[in-house]
Formats: sequence, structure tokens, C-alpha cells
Amino acid sequence: MSAPLVWFTREQSHDSISKHDTSTISHFEVDVTSDNEGGSRLIESSTQAQVASQLLISSPYTHPEHQLRLSELHWQSCALAEALTRLEPIRNDYATATYGVAFNWQEIQAALLQYSRQSSTAWHEKTFYAVVFRSKMRPGTDRSLLAELDEAAHLEAAQSGGLLKYWFGEPDADGRNAATCLWTSIEAAHKGGSGPAHRRARKLTGGLYEEWRFERMELRIGMDVKSWDFIAS
Repeated sequence: MSAPLVWFTREQSHDSISKHDTSTISHFEVDVTSDNEGGSRLIESSTQAQVASQLLISSPYTHPEHQLRLSELHWQSCALAEALTRLEPIRNDYATATYGVAFNWQEIQAALLQYSRQSSTAWHEKTFYAVVFRSKMRPGTDRSLLAELDEAAHLEAAQSGGLLKYWFGEPDADGRNAATCLWTSIEAAHKGGSGPAHRRARKLTGGLYEEWRFERMELRIGMDVKSWDFIAS
């Protein structure tokens, strides 16, 4: 299921999101009632609900501490994160296929184009950063340990800021798999991947996988979302 559509205004180039599509977002509610003076007063839902309206599930981990904090992002990053909630492979061999053809990028680009057209601000060319981890699992690998390492590393990355999407698949019959994350920038990726949880995961990698490699690339999205290019970096 894709996330609710978020609308953006020109004034919100860096921080908060001002207006939501109320047909799809229910966790931030307001009620206007008349007071004794004949005016009106605004009754807002709890602070917790307001915070929830700024969170986006952007990975397999759904606990709030793992979610993306939209209020901290530039509106273009918010829009891309929303579009990336649709990310899924379109080939059975996604673990080995070229990144640009393994996933439903055309669908995501179309969603982003729709979001940008509903914004009062034009989409200007912007570059993001993508990382792919390709692996072949060792027979007998302790998958509970793998899950523990992955969840801890994701939490660390999510709390560092700038992680727009994290996705991983299931190993195929040969134990091959792929995982990917998309970031606001290479700087955010370096920061998010440099903490103790990532260091521990890297230290144990050799015991979990027969083969592994990273692929790093820029995602360059052109003016008005008319182009979408992955460029090796």
C-alpha cells in the first residue's frame, strides 16, 4: 500500500508540510466549534497525532522510531520518499539484474511527476544517492542474527537523517539477494552508515555471506521530473 499523498506549498522549501489530502490522511484531525462570543476556536488532536502525521513508513520496519521524519526534509525529498513507497522489483532476477531495470522506476517517476504537478513549486533538477547491496548467503547462515543486525543498522541510519527508502528482498534458490537504500545525498549516506551498528554488521559480513558487494550511484531527476538517470559514482 502506498503512503498518503502530501501536498506542498512554495513556502515550505525545507521544513514543515502545510496541507494534507484529507481524503487519505486521518491521523491529524481538526474541529472548529463556536465559542460563547460567537467566534470559533480550533481544537487540534493530540501532539502525538500531529507528530504521527509527519512520519512515513519507508522500510520494512514500521515502528515509529524507524519511520522517516518528513518535517526535517526539503519538499523534493518528501515527494520522492512518498513516491518510493511503491518500490518493488519487476523481475524475478532482481538480485543480479541491472539496478535501473530491476525495479518499477517508471511507476515511481510517474507518481513523483504527479506530486510535483500538485505542488505550487516547480521541480528543479536534483540529485539523490542510491546504494545497492548484493549478496549470496552462506548455507546455514543464522537468519535471526542477520535480522537483528539489519534492524539495528536501519534504526541507526533512520535516526541519522536523510534515508528516504530501504528495501530488501528474499534470497533466491542459490541464496542470492539484493537490498537497496536511497538517500538525500552522499553525505547523508556516509553519516548514516558510519555508526556502531553498521560497523558490527560489516565485521560479521564474512561469516554470513559467501559473496557480497556494494554498488553506489547517483539518482539524477531532471527539471519537471522529465528525466530519471542512475549514474555510477
